[in-house]
Amino acid sequence: MPPADPHAGAASRALAVEITKKVRERGLVVWIDADRQYPALVDALRDGAFGFSYPVVPYRGSYLELMLSLEPHGNGLDADHVLVHLPGVNKETVKETPVFELYKAGVVFEKSLGTLVREAAAGAATLEEIDAFVRAPGLSLDRADRWLDDLRAQPRDGITLLLESRGLEDVVLGLVADDPRLRAHLPEHGEQVLEFLEKGLGLGAAFRRYRIGEAELTATAVATLVASWLMAVEFVHDLKEPPVTPELAALTQLGPLAKDCRRLAARLREQHADVYELFANELQEHLQHERTSHHAGALGSIDTFRFEEATMRAAALGALRRGDWDAAGEMALARTPEACFWVRRSPALQRTWEILRQAASAGRALAATRKGLDRCGSLDEAVERYAEKLAPVDRQHRLFEQRAHALLASDLDDYDALLEVRKAVRRAYRGWADAINRAFFALCVAHGPLPGRGLRQRTVYEEVVHPLVEQGGRVAYLLVDALRFEMAQGLAQELQRERFRASLGARLAELPTETAIGMNALAPVERNGRLRPVVTKDDRLEGFFAGEFRVCLPADRLRAMSQRSLSGPGLCAEDLELEELQDMTLAQLRRRLGGKPRLVVVRSRELDTAGEHGLHLGTFDHTLALLKSAISLLSQAGVERFVIASDHGFLLQDATAENIPFGASKRAPERRHALLREPSGMPDVLEIRLSALEYDVEEDLHLVLRPDTALWQTKGKIAPFAHGGNSLQERVIPVLVLDRQVARGRTTSRYEVVAHPEPAHLGRQRLRVAVRLQSRENASLGFLAPKSISLALRVPGRPDVSIGLLDAGPPATLSDGRVLVPPNRDEAVVEFELEGQADEKVRVEVYHPDAVEEVTSKVVEGFFDVARSRHLPKLRGAGGSAPPPPGAGTLPPGAGTAASPVPAPGAGTAASPVPAPGAGTAASPVPAPGRARPASDPAPAQPAPATPAWGELVADDAYRRVLEIIAERRTINEAELTQVLGSPRRVRAFARHFDELVRRLPFEVEVLTVHGMKAYARKD
Repeated sequence: MPPADPHAGAASRALAVEITKKVRERGLVVWIDADRQYPALVDALRDGAFGFSYPVVPYRGSYLELMLSLEPHGNGLDADHVLVHLPGVNKETVKETPVFELYKAGVVFEKSLGTLVREAAAGAATLEEIDAFVRAPGLSLDRADRWLDDLRAQPRDGITLLLESRGLEDVVLGLVADDPRLRAHLPEHGEQVLEFLEKGLGLGAAFRRYRIGEAELTATAVATLVASWLMAVEFVHDLKEPPVTPELAALTQLGPLAKDCRRLAARLREQHADVYELFANELQEHLQHERTSHHAGALGSIDTFRFEEATMRAAALGALRRGDWDAAGEMALARTPEACFWVRRSPALQRTWEILRQAASAGRALAATRKGLDRCGSLDEAVERYAEKLAPVDRQHRLFEQRAHALLASDLDDYDALLEVRKAVRRAYRGWADAINRAFFALCVAHGPLPGRGLRQRTVYEEVVHPLVEQGGRVAYLLVDALRFEMAQGLAQELQRERFRASLGARLAELPTETAIGMNALAPVERNGRLRPVVTKDDRLEGFFAGEFRVCLPADRLRAMSQRSLSGPGLCAEDLELEELQDMTLAQLRRRLGGKPRLVVVRSRELDTAGEHGLHLGTFDHTLALLKSAISLLSQAGVERFVIASDHGFLLQDATAENIPFGASKRAPERRHALLREPSGMPDVLEIRLSALEYDVEEDLHLVLRPDTALWQTKGKIAPFAHGGNSLQERVIPVLVLDRQVARGRTTSRYEVVAHPEPAHLGRQRLRVAVRLQSRENASLGFLAPKSISLALRVPGRPDVSIGLLDAGPPATLSDGRVLVPPNRDEAVVEFELEGQADEKVRVEVYHPDAVEEVTSKVVEGFFDVARSRHLPKLRGAGGSAPPPPGAGTLPPGAGTAASPVPAPGAGTAASPVPAPGAGTAASPVPAPGRARPASDPAPAQPAPATPAWGELVADDAYRRVLEIIAERRTINEAELTQVLGSPRRVRAFARHFDELVRRLPFEVEVLTVHGMKAYARKD
C-alpha cells in the first residue's frame, strides 16, 4: 500500500493531487477503475493519506453495502463531496449495475495507469524511456512509483540542476528570448539542454535534424529549434487532419507533453511577440506542403502561422461572396485582435476582419428574418413585428454600411474582394427589404394604409406630449428629422445605461413620408382623428391647418403647441436647435431656460441633411451622439421628461436599387411617390386617394407609391438616401419617452484633453488623444472615477464642415459616434474624415460632449485636410469656384460674429421671403450634417468659439517669420532663409523641424530645388 507520508511515490502522489482537486471542485466523483489498478491507493485515501479529507466509499463486492454507506451523504441542502470507487467496471458495464443512477448523478473520473505514468514521468524521462516502461509486462502503480523515484534519485550535473531549478517554462522562454544567463552555457552544454527539453517537451533528435540539421548548438540555433518545436506542436494538434510533412507526423504522438507545448507557445506569443513573429515567419518557409495541402476547415481555431490567417481570410471572403454567412461568421469570430496574434499585430487585418464580422452578422440576420411578415393579419401586427424582429436587422445593415465606409480603403490587401463582399451584402439586403415591403404592400391593399388610432403619427402630441406637459415639470419635445426606428432603439439602449427610464413605441408616419408632412403632423393639428392638409397650386403638400392657421414652419408648430399646452397670454414654448446645444455650456442653458414655460422644443435636421447630401454613413453616429449629449445637458439643466419623435425614416439605397420609369411620362416628380390629379393606371403600385388617408381636401388627389424599395426615375441622380414612400423603413417612426431615474452627478475630478496631430494616411485624418487629471489633489477615489470619458470632434466656427469618426485605437474605443477614452491611460490614435464644400485645412477641437464630467477641451495644434464632397455644391464667387482663404476655420482671439445681427430667440425672417418647407438657400454654404440649419428653420446665431491664428502655434519667432514670408510671397530659398534666421546652423535646425512645423499651417509647403538651390514653396 502506498505510504501516507509526504515522500510517497511520484505516480501515487500525482494521482492523489488530481483526485483531491476533482472532489473539491465537483462534489460527488465516481471513479471508474476497469483494470482494478487503484484499490490500494483508494484505501490509503480513505485513511487520510496525502492529506485527503473527504469521505471515500469504495465498492468491495457488495452493491448493497456501498449504497448503505452512501446514505449519510447527500441528504442535506448542499451536495456532499464524496469519492466513490468502482473497480472492475467501465462506462458500458456500469449501466448494468444498481449504481448506474449514482453514476449518472456524479462526475465520472477515469485514468488508465499508462496515462498516469506518462503524465507523472514528464520531465524525468524521455518519450522512448516512458514508452518502454509502460509497454513492459507487469505494470503496476507500485512499480511505477519505484521507477519514478529511482529516476529522480539519479545524480545530476551542474547544468541539469540549474535547468531543473529554473523550471521548464522559465528555461524555454529564456532560450527563445535569448536570456544571457542561459546563453552563457551554449554551445558548451547544448546537449544537456536538449536532453532536458526532450524530457520536458518531447523535442527529439528527428525534429532537430529536420529544423537545424547538424548545426552547432549556439544560442541562436537552440532558440530556433525550441520556438519551431512549440509552434509545430501547436499547429499539428490544432489541425483537424493529419499533417503531410513526415517530420511533423510524429508530433501527434506526444501524449500529455503536447498540452505543455501548446501552453508555452501561447505564452511565447503573449510575452515575446516580436520574437514569436520572427521565428514563425522563418518556420513557415519550411512548411510549403502544409501551406498548400489544407483547406480552411482543417486548420483549426488557432492561427499559429501567418499563412493560416491568410487561408481563413480567403475562405471567409469566398463564403461571404456566395452568401454562406454562418461559415464566414464562425471564422470571423475567431479572428478578433484578442484571439488571433496576426490580427492583433496588423491594424489593416483588424479593419478587414471587422468588415467581415459585420458582413456575416448582417447576412445572418437577413437570412433568418426574410419571412418576417408571413401570415401577418393587420398593419398593427406588422408594425409590432417590425419593431421587435425586423428593425434590428435594418440596424445591423446600417452599421455594416457605416463600418465598411469607415474601414474600407485601397491600402487593404483584400480591397477588391471586400468590395465584392459589400456588393453581396447589399444584394442580400435588397432582396430582404423588397420581400418584407411587398408583404407590407399586400397588407395595405387588403386593410388600407392607416393603422389604428394608437399607432398613428398624428396623435403623438395629443396622446403623449400634452399629457406630460399637463402633469407639471419641464418637458423637452425633440423633433428629429429622419430618425429611423432602429436608430431610436440603439439610442434608448444607450440612455438606459445612463440611468434613464425609456419607453419606446412605434407608429406609422403619415403619407407621403416627407418632412413637410411628418414634421407638421407631430404638432397638435389633428381634429377628431382627421387632418386638413395645406395643398399648393402645383399639387404639393406643405403642412396642415390647425384651426384657422397654417402649420408649415417651425414657428407655426411652436404656436400650435403653445396654444394647446401652455395656459396664459403670450406664453410660448422655448425653441432650440440641436446645433445650439452643441455649443452651449450648462450655465448658458440654465440661463436660457430660466423663467421660461415648461415646454421646450428641440429641432434637429442633421440626419436628413446628411442623407440628402450623401454624407450620412460618415455622420449618422455623430448626430446620434449629439442627441444623447443634448439630452444629458437638458437633464442637468432641469428638464425632467423627454419625448423624442421623428417625421419619417429612410431607405439606404445603392447600386442594387432599381430606378424605374414612371408610367408613360417616364419621370416622376419625386423618387418614392407621385401625387396626381388622375389615377395613374399603373399595375403593381399602391394608389390611394388623399381622402382614404382621412385628409380633408377640396380636391381629392391620387397618391401613387412603390410596393418595394425601388426608385422612380426623376431629374436628379439616384440618391443613396431616400424617403417619401410606403416602406416600413420609411413609415415606422419612434416615439421615445424618457425620464431620469436617478440624477447623475459629476465626480470631483477635473480633467483635460491632451491631443496631438498625426500625419494623415490615405486621406484619413489622424490625431493622438488622451484624458488626463488636471491635478491629483482633486481626484476622485479610484472606485468612483469614471472608467471612460466620452470625447467628440468639431471644427470651431465652421458649421459647414462635417466630421465622421472612422476608428479609434487602444485603449480607446469607438461607440455611437463618440470616442470612449479611459482617463490617465496611454494616448490613443483616432482616425476621422472631414468633408465640406472646398478642399482646405481647418483646426479641430476635441471636447467632452456629454458634460457629465468637468473636462477642459483642446483645440489641436495643427491643421487637418478637408476633402470637398462631390455631393455638395461648389462654393461660387465672382470669379467662379473659390475655396476659403488659408486660415479658414481659425479666428483671431476674441473674434465672434458681430458683423451679422443676432435675431432674438424665436424671431422670424420677415425681411426676406419665406422659402418652401425643406428648401435650402443657394447663396449660403450648405450646412454640414451635425450642424445643419435649413433656411426654413431660422434660429439665433451663436458666436463661434475663438481659436488662435496659426502664427500662435509656432513658438519660435524666427521660424514664424519664415512661414509668414512663405504665406505672403509663396517661396523662400536657402540664401534668403539664412538672412532671416541668421546662420546656417539655424537653417539646418529649421530643416530638421520642418515636418513638425508644416502640420501647424493651414496651407501646404513643398521643398524644391530652384537653380541648384533648395527652396521652400507654398503649394496651391
